[in-house]
Amino acid sequence: MLNIARLKSDTRLQVPAAIVTVAAMIALPALVHLLPPVNEISWGLRLLPLFYAPFLAALLFHPAVSLIAGLVTPLLNWGLTGSPPYEIAVVLSFELVVFSAIVLIVERRRPKFALLAPIALILTKAISAIALLVTPISFSNPLQTYWPALIVLAVLNLLTVRYLYGSD
Repeated sequence: MLNIARLKSDTRLQVPAAIVTVAAMIALPALVHLLPPVNEISWGLRLLPLFYAPFLAALLFHPAVSLIAGLVTPLLNWGLTGSPPYEIAVVLSFELVVFSAIVLIVERRRPKFALLAPIALILTKAISAIALLVTPISFSNPLQTYWPALIVLAVLNLLTVRYLYGSD
C-alpha cells in the first residue's frame, strides 16, 4: 500500500506531482475531445475528464497540487491553444478549485468516503451555477449532460478508496 502521509508531506514530490497533474489535465481532455460528439454534445462535456487528475492529486499529494493545477490548467490551455474560450477557462478554473477544495475538506474528515468525487462534482456545479447568476459569463452544463462523468468519477473514487485504504 502507498504511504499517503509521505506522499502528501514530501516536499520533493510536490512539484513533479503538480507537473504530472497539469499534464494529465491537458492530455485527458485532448484525447476525449477526439471522440465524435453524440447529439452534438462532445464527450468532453459528458465525461469531464478535466476533473479526474485533480481528484487523484487531492487524495495523493499536498493540497496545493490539486488547487494550483485546477486554477492554472484551464487558463494555461487557453493561453497555449485558445481553447476553451477565455470565459469558459475562467469558469473551469473556478470549478476545479471549488471541486478540489470540497474533496480536500471531506477527504480529511472521511478518507474512505467512496462517493466523494461525484458528490463533490454535483456540489461544484451547483456552486458554479449560483456564482454564474451574479457574473456576466454565460455557461451551463446541465446534469443530464455530464451524468457519464459522475459514473466515471464514482468508479475512480471506489477504486482509489479500495487501493489506498483496502477493503473493509
